[in-house]
Amino acid sequence: MSLLQRIKTDQLSARKARDKFKTSILTTLLSEASRPGLDDGKRESIDSEVVGVVKKFIKGMKESLDINYTDAIHHELCIVSEYLPVQLTTEELTDVCGGLFKVNPDINMGQAMGWFKKRFDGKYDGKQLSEVVRKFI
Repeated sequence: MSLLQRIKTDQLSARKARDKFKTSILTTLLSEASRPGLDDGKRESIDSEVVGVVKKFIKGMKESLDINYTDAIHHELCIVSEYLPVQLTTEELTDVCGGLFKVNPDINMGQAMGWFKKRFDGKYDGKQLSEVVRKFI
């Protein structure tokens, strides 16, 4: 099941359970997550596009939390975070980078980031990865 389908299913379940708060959040997320595919030829958004939308939602919510902490925003953040894939830890990124640079010692930052994007798209934080890669360059 695609990530977009999972959001649709969860949104329908929230509606049936009459959970207005969760239904509202998931309806908005579903609408935004569908947009990249609809804008590109009326197709369904792929998982990497949906993950990008989820990350953007989370970033906005974290900024809202920094400005004005509320339980509602924290609850929204918990709901939306369920749709992110498991993120690689710094240790895991370091291990993978170590192997990558052992095989390709002359690789540059852009090539390393591209390599990660092909294999682990959506499963790492770009800023965290760039810090790890810098240690190997």
